[in-house]
Amino acid sequence: MMENRVELSFLFLVFVLLFSTCRTVYYMSENQHITLKESSFDNAEIFFKKRKIPHSIKRAFKSVSDQKLRLANSGEKYLATDVRNNPFLPTRRLIFLVRTSDYYILFYEHGGGGKHYHCLLFRKDSNKKYEVMSIGINMNIKSYKELKESLIKGEYFIISENSCRY
Repeated sequence: MMENRVELSFLFLVFVLLFSTCRTVYYMSENQHITLKESSFDNAEIFFKKRKIPHSIKRAFKSVSDQKLRLANSGEKYLATDVRNNPFLPTRRLIFLVRTSDYYILFYEHGGGGKHYHCLLFRKDSNKKYEVMSIGINMNIKSYKELKESLIKGEYFIISENSCRY
């Protein structure tokens, strides 16, 4: 009898924790979807070196995340797991940066307790502020072509959206 109560209490705690952390991630209202047309990617430039990330994008990242954007270049070593055998390596690695006429799209790997990917879209609004959107995408996307197709088809959702002055 006591074992059942403990087991039920544990399951309830797991359910509460999962629900409280996931509900904001998966909620999406109608106005949280932007339209990316194929023409948005005309003359797009793709970069694989972190030095190509503009300072305004780095400041915008820091403004919304309270962290400095520390990345390894595409293909370089980084801390992909939670084992800190080299504390000088960054925990993030750039996959690519896309610059279009309207957007910057930063796509990177994030190591640690669970390796995962981030896709951030930076767009300047009419007040010259960056809107920073964290975009949820298919986890199998690994190339610019796949990401572009997914964004044009609308196969994504906005996890969070922030504005900042950079």
